[in-house]
Formats: sequence, structure tokens, C-alpha cells
Amino acid sequence: MGSLAVLMKIGLFQMNGGTEENPAYQIGSPIFDKVIIHLNPEYYPGKTFEIECNNNTPDNVFVRTIQLNNAPVKLYAITHEDIVNGGILKLEMANSRPPTELVHN
Repeated sequence: MGSLAVLMKIGLFQMNGGTEENPAYQIGSPIFDKVIIHLNPEYYPGKTFEIECNNNTPDNVFVRTIQLNNAPVKLYAITHEDIVNGGILKLEMANSRPPTELVHN
């Protein structure tokens, strides 16, 4: 349960408990403005995986836009491979839900 709490606080959640070879992480609302995960070079090719959260306030609980390494992410999910390869996940927060077409594309 401790690892689940950490994932949720940094804005990530696994729906299947990591049972797939390359599990997906759904993206939610982090409580931190910035998180840096230092990846062990003996196991993972990336050096760090960063999560940057802009406009992160108690009122801005909705993820408006997502970018992974400056490329848009539209399905509110990234893979385990995305994380271990390192990079920067940028979240733009807002106080209202994004338009439906952003959620379902």
C-alpha cells in the first residue's frame, strides 16, 4: 500500500497493479509541483524521470494538458517503458475539466 500511496501522490496510478510486461500508468493530479526520480543505471537506461506540474494549486485539480519529452500525451496515460527511459512529464493543471475531445482522443 505504501508504493500505491507514493504513486498517487506524484500523479500516477496503475489500474492493473503492474501485471503486464509494460504496464500503463494513468495520469492524475499530483500533490507536488516537481518530482525527480533518480533511476538506477544498472537496471534502467534513463538517468532521471521528472514530473513538472504547472499551476498546481488546491483549486486546480484537473490535468489540462500533458507532454512527455515535449510531445503531447492525449490518453492520460504513459507506460513503464516511458518512465524507465527517462525524461520529463509536464502537466498543466486547471480548475475545470478539459474539453471532452482532449479526454477521448
